[in-house]
Amino acid sequence: MEENTAEKKVMNILPLGKGRRILLFLADFFLNFILAFILFFLVSFPLGKVFTSYNARNDAYTNNLNKRGYVLVSSEILIKCPTYELFDITSHVDFTSDCFLSYYAMDEETQSNLKYQEFGHKEINQVFHKYFINILGDSDKFISLFDHYNEKYQYFERSGTTIVLKDEVKAQVYPSFFKNESVSSLGNTYITNIKNSVYYPMYSEIMDSIQKNDLVYGDYSYNTLQSQIKLFEKYIYDLIQYTSLITVFISTAVLYLIIPLANRSHKTIGMIIMKIEKVNIHSLNYIKKPVVGLSFVYQLFLVFLICFFIPMTSLSFVEMFKIQSLFILGIFSILMMLINLIYLLFDKFNRTLFDRLLSAIHLPTSELDDVYRAKGYYV
Repeated sequence: MEENTAEKKVMNILPLGKGRRILLFLADFFLNFILAFILFFLVSFPLGKVFTSYNARNDAYTNNLNKRGYVLVSSEILIKCPTYELFDITSHVDFTSDCFLSYYAMDEETQSNLKYQEFGHKEINQVFHKYFINILGDSDKFISLFDHYNEKYQYFERSGTTIVLKDEVKAQVYPSFFKNESVSSLGNTYITNIKNSVYYPMYSEIMDSIQKNDLVYGDYSYNTLQSQIKLFEKYIYDLIQYTSLITVFISTAVLYLIIPLANRSHKTIGMIIMKIEKVNIHSLNYIKKPVVGLSFVYQLFLVFLICFFIPMTSLSFVEMFKIQSLFILGIFSILMMLINLIYLLFDKFNRTLFDRLLSAIHLPTSELDDVYRAKGYYV
């Protein structure tokens, strides 16, 4: 009796390589970032400003900044730098440090050839006396604080509330207040040390005291103005946060949901460009629409990192970290990426963890064509 044996035909299917799989993710991620960046600055952020009355809020904010500067300058806590606007507190703080030092370095109220007419041995330049003694009425606190901060270098000498700069220090810093005068390296060292060890810490003490006791000039309260300023800043951070989230949701929906559902093989733009297919690992058929929807939700968790970076032209890098929710989402996205990358590196079919859960695999288009030809799908 003759025994018939059926010959088995086996076709080896090669999944997408690890490098190309990672490159596919990066390609789609980059496209998402570009689209989100454009949408944020051309659509969502401008519309968010319109719907939340940004212009009116910003005008009130600018007005409050000027009022805050007015309170500090009028109370002689700050001396206004002639080259900056009233609201630019940081510049006035730096300028006041020069005026403060000029009081102790010079014996005259004014001289010719000064860099600024505000320099000189003028009573207004005794900014710490003005606040602690004249406004706060607490000479003991002034003495204790000044002695504490002067202790490091001891450039100043004090008798009661009277302070003088030591002669050798005075001679070195004196030229810095005049035009066309050069200051020695030792003089620059003295100036830097005085500002960092005495002036800025003392000024910080003043601002801490104002936050506790308030500072009122005319009809304006410093703390009330500061609260209104902070409310606007919170509004800006909230506006950026929500418009960033909305923008990334829209851009991700376009690239990972709308475009894949609009084509028969459910490809993203990256897959179309790189000629890659995403199929069910068991049937080798294209993934179903529900899987596309799940993939969109999954991609949202991976691309939330974009929310942290798209506001970068509206905020400084340091300010971006103040929006804690976006920072936390960014960290979460990075962790998700790392988990999937590690899984991909060890998976024999070069799948991410999510691909495994969906029973999906990425194949080169040419590889899938060979499979379909073997099945007789192509004539």
